[in-house]
Amino acid sequence: GRGLRRKKGADGRHQPHRGGPEPEVLRQPDGGPARALDARVRASFPRGAYVLFAAGPLVCLGKQFAMMEMRMILATLLQRVEPNLADGFEPDFVTELSMHPGERGMQADVHFY
Repeated sequence: GRGLRRKKGADGRHQPHRGGPEPEVLRQPDGGPARALDARVRASFPRGAYVLFAAGPLVCLGKQFAMMEMRMILATLLQRVEPNLADGFEPDFVTELSMHPGERGMQADVHFY
């Protein structure tokens, strides 16, 4: 990869918000960011390729707070819903390390109260 030489003791800054994703890593031949929605493409990105929020020594200080807030919001919303399986739907449970609803997902009617 590219390097940058600095004199010993010189100040330096990393500003990921200015550069966004590394163009050498995340080339976009189709001209748009939508390709990152494809799970296979995302899996090919090296760890830390897009560091604005996710990784590195300057990881977002609010990341853990945001994750906690999302859990709290979800827990609050789930206290106010009544999920029921959709009429006629039989789930296919797959038991691995944890149980999940299989390829068909879970069809449910959700009522807020």
